[in-house]
Amino acid sequence: MRALMNFMHNRGWSFHIIAEDCKIVLVGYRKAASKEDLLRIIAKMGGSVEDAEIDIRRWNRGSVWVEPSQAQCRFLGIV
Repeated sequence: MRALMNFMHNRGWSFHIIAEDCKIVLVGYRKAASKEDLLRIIAKMGGSVEDAEIDIRRWNRGSVWVEPSQAQCRFLGIV
């Protein structure tokens, strides 16, 4: 499954995941303890850490395509 992870910094790091069509929210906003934790989550879901770091440096927010495994989908509550 391919999905888009959007992330931002606003009193801490948070992210949410939407479907490939960008219409359906798969995972509502979740908090990440730090920027390093956010990057670790992105890496584990198969996203481009390099692209995320560029967005973070430029805007303190961004989006990356991720491909969560079935186990990760179950853990996050994605059916």
